[in-house]
Amino acid sequence: MLVVITIISIIISGVVLSVGVVGRDTSLITETRRLSDLLEYVRDRAELESRDYGLKINRTGYEFLRYEPRTSLWVIPEDESLRPRKLPTGLLIELDLEGRTMVLASTKKETILHPQLGVQANGDYTPFELRMRREGNSITEIIRPNEEGGLTTSESEK
Repeated sequence: MLVVITIISIIISGVVLSVGVVGRDTSLITETRRLSDLLEYVRDRAELESRDYGLKINRTGYEFLRYEPRTSLWVIPEDESLRPRKLPTGLLIELDLEGRTMVLASTKKETILHPQLGVQANGDYTPFELRMRREGNSITEIIRPNEEGGLTTSESEK
């Protein structure tokens, strides 16, 4: 009986730490900010290098790609900060491009890489809305481009 109580208290502690004391999902907020910051970083790189970059998203994570004009292929950049990333368990990601909801693959299977979201060499983003939420929770973090060319992050409750 004592073992069961200990296991239950450990599980409850994990949930409290993940969601936060005041109900904020710190893992969701951290992942949203990370992706937003990385997109801003990629935009800066695209402008400095005069190269197109892209973001390939699937249900379990995302990876950044760089366009190589000589080969006409998208490749994974060598920059460690742009390495492929997995979403924490329980986080869901959704993508709208130009007002249309994209169906995301469940895993990375493709041999030929092609991003859904583009960051052009001039710093412009493909019009998009990226949403992250915790499975079973209505609070959604949203990333979208703004009029100044940067990104806006907001919270919504579905």
